[in-house]
Amino acid sequence: MTTTHRAAVKALQKFGGSALRASLNSNGRTYRKALVSPRKASVIRKAAIVDKTFGSFDNLTGIGWDIAWDVEKKQTAGGKLANINGEKWAINSLKPFKGKLNERTREERAMKIEEKLEGMDKLIENHRKEVKERTGKKEGVEALYKRIIARAGRR
Repeated sequence: MTTTHRAAVKALQKFGGSALRASLNSNGRTYRKALVSPRKASVIRKAAIVDKTFGSFDNLTGIGWDIAWDVEKKQTAGGKLANINGEKWAINSLKPFKGKLNERTREERAMKIEEKLEGMDKLIENHRKEVKERTGKKEGVEALYKRIIARAGRR
């Protein structure tokens, strides 16, 4: 086993699994933090798995990890189950990257755009007709001639 976190290993030797949990103070109202932090416990546990001492703890040497100390963890989205000493244990890994919001909602946005485009040809036609009616421009040769003359007079 590695020599890191010696104080945590000593606390495990002295107090066992109770060193991993917070305990109630003598006044019965406040809690005392755990002697071994979850981060350090995780490092010690993983070192025991690598050293193949997972499942038993030697009080004299401080080597290993007792299975009774493990807190049952739910399997996360990126987590995997590992077969250690014939039992399945959750080994959590990083969750996959969620991606950018615009990447996640791309299909939804495309569906909205397609729905809106379905009746767009008719809407554009109606709009153009309304604009012609509002402006009062008449089609034909006479209207075109008057426009050209009016432009020539402005120059």
